[in-house]
Order: sequence, then C-alpha cells, then structure tokens
Amino acid sequence: IVSGGQDNDVRIWKWRTWELKHVLKGHEEEVRTVAISNDGKTIVSGSGDRTIKIWDTAGNLQSTLRGHEEKVDSLVLSNDGYIVSGSRDRTIKIWDLQTKTLEQSLKSEDSEGINAIASSADKSIVVSGGREKTLAIWHLKR
Repeated sequence: IVSGGQDNDVRIWKWRTWELKHVLKGHEEEVRTVAISNDGKTIVSGSGDRTIKIWDTAGNLQSTLRGHEEKVDSLVLSNDGYIVSGSRDRTIKIWDLQTKTLEQSLKSEDSEGINAIASSADKSIVVSGGREKTLAIWHLKR
C-alpha cells in the first residue's frame, strides 16, 4: 500500500499488518496523488511542488519529472510504461517511464484544471475529470 500526504512524504505500508516500511522524502509540498505499477516495482507521486517523482519500492528516488506549471493533482501508470498526469495548469501530460521524457501534452478546456485521470491499458484512451465538473475522453495516436 502506498500513501501520500500533507507532510510532503510518500509512505509504503505492508499489506495486512499496516506496518510502515519506508518514508520517501523529496517533495517540497504536499503529495496529492500516488500510483504503483502493476508489477509492484515502481511508485510515482505527484505534488503541489509541480513535480512527479519516480521511486523504487525500496524507497530510492529514481527520477524527478518537471513540466507542469501548477500542482499535480492526478496521475496513473499505464500497463505499457507510461505515466499520465493531470494538473491545475489545465494540462494532461504523457511521460515515457523508461526514458523519463515528455511524450505528449494535451490542454483541457476546464479552466480550473484536471483533478482525475484514467487511462486504457495501452494508453490509447485517456479520460480526464476537471474541477468544473467536466469529463473529457481523449483518443490518442499510437
């Protein structure tokens, strides 16, 4: 189990016992969203500091992604190695987990930003929820 909070930290917990395994420090503002890969080896976190951090499950920081201009409120890891993130800057960004590069950026019409993201397993469809109670379906080119 992975959690993030107002203390700027990400925490990894043991399933069933709720024993704290690791505290991951590195964000400068609150952790607003976390995700873990299907294989359980990679954790990603998004923060009010406008960054996305990539961690291994031993608690080691692997990389920091920068590109959002406002808080990162949502993110998801796709099965094929991409991070899809949503921000108050009204953008949805798609990052290659392997190369740590920005692959695509989409601009939402929601004037208050993105606070929910979902992705199909192959990243061909992304659904975003906006702070103005909007829902958008994005069909992405592969």
